[in-house]
Amino acid sequence: MGMAMMASAHAQYYNNAPQYNYSQPRAYGNQGYNQAPTYYTNPRPAYVPPQYRVSDYKYIAPQKTVQNSIYDNRFTVGLDYQMGFASYKDTSFEVETPLPGGQNYNSSTRNFDRQIQAIQLNLGWRASRNWGLEAFYTHSLDNKKVKFTDSYTGYPLFAQGSYTMYYRAYGLDLLGYYPVNSFMEFIASVGVAKYDAEAKVKVSVYEDNNHTSILSNNQKFTDSMIGYRIGGGLQFWVSRHIAFRLMGRWTQLGGDYMKYITEVNAGVRYYF
Repeated sequence: MGMAMMASAHAQYYNNAPQYNYSQPRAYGNQGYNQAPTYYTNPRPAYVPPQYRVSDYKYIAPQKTVQNSIYDNRFTVGLDYQMGFASYKDTSFEVETPLPGGQNYNSSTRNFDRQIQAIQLNLGWRASRNWGLEAFYTHSLDNKKVKFTDSYTGYPLFAQGSYTMYYRAYGLDLLGYYPVNSFMEFIASVGVAKYDAEAKVKVSVYEDNNHTSILSNNQKFTDSMIGYRIGGGLQFWVSRHIAFRLMGRWTQLGGDYMKYITEVNAGVRYYF
């Protein structure tokens, strides 16, 4: 309807425009050059608009924009620094002192250090604008903490107790993305992972003058479990290939001494 009205307006304008006559001289014949030539007018034909039909027009799909193309079917590698906060069951234990006459060390697994730092490696696939997969491997950093020191009366010796926490994990996350603009997007994740954890309580006796360990006893606690985790965070694009990411995750473990772990990750992703 709209196109027909436009065509009608175009024809009306064309037909009402000033008429400029096209003239050309007739052949002179035997009249000679002294007789003024006569002219005839070739009038311009009236404009007739074409008939518009729906079949004359073909649908052209919109071209993919750069904003969409940065997400589709791309592989990623990443590196994260991770701060973990673990929760433990309340299980009592006793570590025998290595020096005769000393006091045994009594404590509980609830006294294990909750804060564990780790490094995480990632390999992912961004399937589309809103979905992706990511495999990961996490390895904790050195986490040895001294918990107590005990002196022996009459001996140049002292005892020291330390806790060492360690874990590694590997698994797979399903990621959901919600781009806010070309710079920032929200991320949600659900996944499953295999966690192997170890806690060691060590009581050592040292010579007081040079801090050389002469005797020690220890007790180990190990957990191997499958955990289910959920998380959320933000991703910030700084170029077509590089994005910074901040994520938080909670993992249900249900192990012999570890109940769950909360992780905060800050890292970078490179998109191929």
